[in-house]
Amino acid sequence: MAKSAADAVPFTYYGSLVGIPASYILAPGETYHKLERFYELCHEHLNPACQGFQADSGVQLYSYSMVFFGSSAVAGLRLLHNLYVSLLEANILIAGAVVPGMMTADCRYAVKNFHAELPAGGLVDRASALLDQCQGARLIVDSELATAILPSDCRWDSSEGYHRDCARHPEIPRDDPRRFIATASDHPHHELLYYYRDRQFSRLAPDETTRRLSQVSDKSATPNLAHYAATIDVIARCGQRSMAGRA
Repeated sequence: MAKSAADAVPFTYYGSLVGIPASYILAPGETYHKLERFYELCHEHLNPACQGFQADSGVQLYSYSMVFFGSSAVAGLRLLHNLYVSLLEANILIAGAVVPGMMTADCRYAVKNFHAELPAGGLVDRASALLDQCQGARLIVDSELATAILPSDCRWDSSEGYHRDCARHPEIPRDDPRRFIATASDHPHHELLYYYRDRQFSRLAPDETTRRLSQVSDKSATPNLAHYAATIDVIARCGQRSMAGRA
């Protein structure tokens, strides 16, 4: 099957876990185990995109940050959706942004145990800049990228537009991430309302997840209470979009 134009849009994602430096000071053991789980889930959900001799995607992990890039933004957002849900269920908050264009590296030099590769194009910096002033576990989508992959004949990125036109493209599955891209209420760009049901996460528990986030009491979470509150708000907005799709 030939790729659609939306499938052929390259992307670069940058994300980092919320509040890790402060958490390390208060609860280093708990924070270390949280990072272990972060690495495990990244491998579980993103490794399939990097399989094969000529894989067109890549993942770079260091400490509590991640870069993920590839040739299909729709496929990348689908994998990020699954990763975000799994992290949230593990009480791990990640804030990230995806921009158009696939990161490449300009190799400067390499010797034994010393490799230098300069990320070209400034895509990681562009994605990182989109996270300024954001709170909570967010997946910001650059508006240029959103425009490139959303249907051009309807306004799925607004609540009213999606409610009105959700049935206009029956060829796009109900669990496709394009149906959950919305203009952000507190940000000049878009975001993926990632807490939605699909074939992998068919039984989400938003009430239980919200309860856990509101009652987190371990010491590592203390500096991040505002981020937990903002994440609860994200879950509510995800639920509103899901309800609009079933209306």
